[in-house]
Amino acid sequence: MSRSPYVKRSILSAAFSKVAAFFKWGAGKILKQSRAFDYLGALEHIGRPSDVIFPKELIVQGAPLVAKGVLNYNTFQYCRDWVLPFWARRQMDPGSESFVPRAFSVLMVNLTHRNWTAVGPLETDVEAVIDPRGLLTPTYDGWSVDVWVEVDGKLHIPSCMEDIAQTAEANIPIIHTPFTIGRFLVDLECFGAMHDGIDVVVQQVKVKYTGDGKKEVALHISVRPFNPEGVSLVRSVEYGPRNQCFVVNGSPALFFLEPPDRVDCSDLHSGDVSLMLDRTAPQNRASCRAGMATAVATFRTTLVPGEEKVIPFACPMRPAKRKRRARRSFKGFDAKTSRDGVESAWRERLSQGIQLRVPEERFQNCCEANLAYMHLFDDGDHICPGPLTYHHYWFRDSAYSVTALDRMGYTDQARAKLLGYPGRQRRDGYFLSQDGEWDANGQAIWTMVEHYRLTGEEDFLSQVYPSIKAGIGWIEKRRMTHLDREDPRCGLLPAGFSAEHFGPNDFYYWDNFWALAGVRDAAEAARALGHEGEAEGFDALYRAYLEDVERAIQRDAERLGRPAVPAAPGRRYDSGMIGIMAAGYPLQLFDPRNERLLDTIRCLQEVSFFEDGFFQHMFHTGVNIYLTCQIAQCMLRAGDADAWRMIDYVLDLASPTDTWPEAVHPITRGGCMGDGHHGWAAADWLLLARNLLFVEADDHLTVTPIARDTWYQPGATIAVDKAPTYRGNVAFEITVQGDEITFSHTCTLTRAKRFEWHLPFDVVVAEGEGAVAEGKRVFFDAGLKQVKVRRA
Repeated sequence: MSRSPYVKRSILSAAFSKVAAFFKWGAGKILKQSRAFDYLGALEHIGRPSDVIFPKELIVQGAPLVAKGVLNYNTFQYCRDWVLPFWARRQMDPGSESFVPRAFSVLMVNLTHRNWTAVGPLETDVEAVIDPRGLLTPTYDGWSVDVWVEVDGKLHIPSCMEDIAQTAEANIPIIHTPFTIGRFLVDLECFGAMHDGIDVVVQQVKVKYTGDGKKEVALHISVRPFNPEGVSLVRSVEYGPRNQCFVVNGSPALFFLEPPDRVDCSDLHSGDVSLMLDRTAPQNRASCRAGMATAVATFRTTLVPGEEKVIPFACPMRPAKRKRRARRSFKGFDAKTSRDGVESAWRERLSQGIQLRVPEERFQNCCEANLAYMHLFDDGDHICPGPLTYHHYWFRDSAYSVTALDRMGYTDQARAKLLGYPGRQRRDGYFLSQDGEWDANGQAIWTMVEHYRLTGEEDFLSQVYPSIKAGIGWIEKRRMTHLDREDPRCGLLPAGFSAEHFGPNDFYYWDNFWALAGVRDAAEAARALGHEGEAEGFDALYRAYLEDVERAIQRDAERLGRPAVPAAPGRRYDSGMIGIMAAGYPLQLFDPRNERLLDTIRCLQEVSFFEDGFFQHMFHTGVNIYLTCQIAQCMLRAGDADAWRMIDYVLDLASPTDTWPEAVHPITRGGCMGDGHHGWAAADWLLLARNLLFVEADDHLTVTPIARDTWYQPGATIAVDKAPTYRGNVAFEITVQGDEITFSHTCTLTRAKRFEWHLPFDVVVAEGEGAVAEGKRVFFDAGLKQVKVRRA
């Protein structure tokens, strides 16, 4: 008799509890008989005591990574003769700079080339990923498709090749992986599309012959039990000739638009299917309890000079719920028509927002590509921070990503995310993404009020105001005002996990800066809605809270002997002090030239930089892109053009498709931490690029605040259009003709009285009544539509 799902879960839960209890008893006895008990016991004393030692949500998210690391360790060493992913081959090669000894480690994780690019259609909440050698993973954390080329009996495998430079066509998510084999030019073109209501990722394998006479080539398209993070279980695979489809783990998964000449399948103990391309009795199905089944479809063709062969295939981006419908849906599918429609849809979407033009191709491409990626990460009610490792939700990442959408001109999309914030709030007022992360409330409130500042939408503000008010109530209750005033923690938030890159649990200033900004902005929201009494209450709370934070910071300055602010009261200077940057950017709690902020930047450069990037020694152990951008933002606000060293370094670390991982390995220049295509990095780059062109300041707009000399060379053009700001919509153009530079604008400004235009050299006013030049700066009233200057 079949059991109900509830009964099955109950039986499993009881069994799991017994196993866990036995393990706890056995492990306890073992630990007590060794020094391991002492070592593990010391862990809880490294950080500060907290009611949340570690967010349980992160344990749930991280457990599969650890389990996969154990499986990778055992599998890859056993399968050295298989076609393995690019990162695994490099990391196991003792002759490679990417080599990582395994020795006492029981985990094998991608620590050297965590790089991939997301692809997918607009208006969907799933993304596929493609690695630097063209390995395509159609579904979240799933199996992959690899393409090999055989010429003259020799197999050519992209993951074994040294130099392959992918490109994002026209800076939209149509990704090309080109390589050359003798006289054959091969290109793997990949894009996401919608077909018959199904999210699909399409790859067109193109091979062109440029030699003499006729030449045969074989294209092998293989189902792989791997992805860029390691093993992804393929327990069964079979080919159905009627539907020209590989069925993986019971779900129709890889559809060919023309029948292959040959198929074969294999399991772990028989060996990789790559070793059986010529066996006389191929199999059309395989099952493997170890989850290491593989399959290949072979297409053979003979080409004449100049001829091109295209083999397209499509993969659903979600496991099919109804097998029959999924199979039927690809009848009549035309890859070329689909691709043209995808390109048109992306161009239309990107035309709706901000338009930026700079006379630097690398910078321009990076802006355009990352704006497209921001839309790709838009999952409807939220923006995910990444397509693979970080396909989850954090208020922290959203504070930057949603704001980037807003400032890039997509305010409707940003509003849709923010209106969902109250639904993510607990009854006690806590905005919950991960428990123990006390920065969330300030981030949620700041992002909502920031949207109001940018758009002036009072109806939006009135909808979210009850949530803002409840969030401030949570902050007020959590502050440790019960402590003695002599205690530097008095009035601060409790110790928490906060962002993982600060270190163990502590009373982080980062958390308190965000909470302070939330209280300040709640007062602004209350006043805008006419709740003057509540605004005064928030003002009073802000003053008292700020006094407590200032007192703690002052004591740290006296203890450490310099103005630089550590990560938390009582801490020494370490990488965690990167959190202090939030007080300058984006929160503007500190004046741009505040000595504490500037000395913290100097201190970070002393203790936590590698070359021209911020190297996060805590957990990430790599050059962090978005944190480097945040330091550059603080320097930009202070008018320090030395920020360009960091900006150029960030550009140099971008992949050929203009993506970044969360952290970059200092030697391999590949990703070593987090998602290989990181959404927060994309958002912070866009926000930095925007502020390099124009930034709001008091009652005016500053144009090119740290002007770059190469942007002002003869023939150059700098242009901005459709740009929302606190002061109204901005549209301007700067043209350089010889020694004469012209600034013209069609801005519809409502709250800005003047412009402050910064140039990289001294100038004099040539035309523009009322404009005044002072060295490298020009001041003029916003009503003046055109100003011309000449080099002094």
